[in-house]
Amino acid sequence: MSLLEVSDLGKRFGGVVAVDGCSLAVAPGSITGLIGPNGSGKTTLFDLVTGFLQPDAGEVRFESRPITGLPPDQVHRRGIGRTFQLARVFPRLTVLENVLVPVRRAGLLGLLSGATTRGEVRRGQEMLEFLGLTHLAGQPAGRLSYGQRKLLELGTVMMSRPRLVLLDGPAGVHRGAHPGPERGRHDVPHRGARHGLRHGTVRHGAGAGPGPDDRRRDARRGAGRPGRPGRVPRGMSALLELTGVTAGYGGGDVLRDLTLRVEPRSVTCVVGPNGAGKSTVLRVVSGLLRPRLGEVRFDGRAIGGRSPRAVLGLGVVQVPQERSLFATMTVEENVRLGAYSLRDRSLVGRRLREVSEAFPIVRERARELAASLSGGQQRLVEFARAMMLDPRLLLLDEPSMGLDPRSRALVFDTIRLLNGEGLTVLLVEQNARAGLGLASHGIVMEAGRVRLEGSGRDVLEHPEIADLYLGRAG
Repeated sequence: MSLLEVSDLGKRFGGVVAVDGCSLAVAPGSITGLIGPNGSGKTTLFDLVTGFLQPDAGEVRFESRPITGLPPDQVHRRGIGRTFQLARVFPRLTVLENVLVPVRRAGLLGLLSGATTRGEVRRGQEMLEFLGLTHLAGQPAGRLSYGQRKLLELGTVMMSRPRLVLLDGPAGVHRGAHPGPERGRHDVPHRGARHGLRHGTVRHGAGAGPGPDDRRRDARRGAGRPGRPGRVPRGMSALLELTGVTAGYGGGDVLRDLTLRVEPRSVTCVVGPNGAGKSTVLRVVSGLLRPRLGEVRFDGRAIGGRSPRAVLGLGVVQVPQERSLFATMTVEENVRLGAYSLRDRSLVGRRLREVSEAFPIVRERARELAASLSGGQQRLVEFARAMMLDPRLLLLDEPSMGLDPRSRALVFDTIRLLNGEGLTVLLVEQNARAGLGLASHGIVMEAGRVRLEGSGRDVLEHPEIADLYLGRAG
């Protein structure tokens, strides 16, 4: 007898068929891998099973009982837990408080009111020990690295003792980065069986095959051939310069006396282990985080501590790590939001035409909801939205995260082409091999400081970096 049965499930978003006659079964105690190219409907299937979306056709049965169309909370009570492609945690709650949310009968309100028993706290502490997060128990979850947030999300799901766990992209931190956290996540489903997770998990991964929307040649139509990033002598004036910057959250410093520079028309790639402070650098530059010490200068002007709106007005645009499109708005509406600060309607219209020519998906899917796009397509729309302000510096935080190999290649090709048109790019990337491979300058961070820097190729070929972050063949 199957634990989960999906029969002829179907879902459309307007004219787009996301899931078409899908049938599968998951046996108790199994690990079932669901793979396929970006846009093939993997996450949509998870949303249909867990009640986040209502199917247009078909049936879902769990333990032989129909659950088709039940809301997410009722599906969860039946014994199905899930994670998301991009980790969802409560950033202002501590790590321990996050794992305690599911075990409180009164939910989040009960936790915040202090109605937590010693037994529940002990269970939470045991889960953090199991995940290797005990040392972070009292820290706000918003301060965790992405890999740590993925682990925390999984621990939160397991605290409710589900009989079936759906893991959406558990290896969200790519190979080619610091290997430890990813290996730990890969091992969790196996170890979970020894800690009370007795039934199967569905593991959702990315396939290597091409998808119908992976049109790499059309990614930047009319922009010329991909080439190497601009090579700029390191002696010229920097477009962006951080000097002696110390910054962090809640009194804890993440960046410590950090100094780095970004040359005009370059691609600068920052790599390093989880928790090194890479994303924090971008938050400081964009004005989302005020540095405690040090100076941040853009084009010769001090911008440290300025508001995000003021920094944006200078031509610094960030594409965040998390998906940032408005799901219930159309593709065109999302792109137009990139120019919300422009008052000249004719200029907005001209920019939209230029962006639509550069990113055909904006024109082809203009009237469709952003929720209907695959992860790779959403990332391209985010790039298009950023270009509506014709930025001078583009900050990219893990742009290839959660994408299948073809879509990742499409994203990196797009970065090359944007840079080939003169755009300066500061890139944070866990896929160190791909990021450094396209970069004119590479920076390796560790514990909030620059550990090593040089040309992208030199950093990529450095023996210490190969050992620590890339892994050696054989």
